[in-house]
Amino acid sequence: MNIQNKLTLWQRLTAPSPKLFAFISKLALLAGAVAFSVANFNTQLNSLGIDVPVILVKVATIAQWVSAGALAISNLTVDFDKYKKDNAL
Repeated sequence: MNIQNKLTLWQRLTAPSPKLFAFISKLALLAGAVAFSVANFNTQLNSLGIDVPVILVKVATIAQWVSAGALAISNLTVDFDKYKKDNAL
């Protein structure tokens, strides 16, 4: 049986990620923060009676979901070479 089939979810989350997926994780976190800020800014502007373009709100909503998915996937990937070195007996 392969080592990737034996890892639990917690072990996957705490295991080292490949460089590409670590970069994707950071990028997704940044995109999600910006999208959340746009959505929050929209709420504050609407309370003042100022309308934000609908397309901006839609893009921010989609960016939140996409960044959440990318963050979840990138955090579950494992660099098995580093994982084997770190957990060698």
